[in-house]
Amino acid sequence: MIEISTSRENAFNYKTLISELRPEWPLSIVDGDVNLFKLGFISYYPCILQIDTNEKSMCDLDDEIHEMEIDAYNINESLHKKPRWKLNEEERRIVNIDNECIKKYDRYRELYGFWR
Repeated sequence: MIEISTSRENAFNYKTLISELRPEWPLSIVDGDVNLFKLGFISYYPCILQIDTNEKSMCDLDDEIHEMEIDAYNINESLHKKPRWKLNEEERRIVNIDNECIKKYDRYRELYGFWR
């Protein structure tokens, strides 16, 4: 079991993103010491995200996100600089694949190393 202390907002965001990538992992959010927040000692609502998996699986998730980053930045920039109407069919397909890789990485990038 991996437990990550974070803010309530981050906990729900992480839970959503992890559920998309690893739907088989049981996830739960447990409220932390709310009195610290109410008394003003901390500026966020504390929570603990519990992930029922092991460290190796979390490292595999990190590796997957790292691969997304490589795919997102391994693009043909000369094609992206050309106007779309000047691209042939194959070039458009490459640009579309590149754009999808960039979108996917932008969606999941905050999960990289969040649990350490």
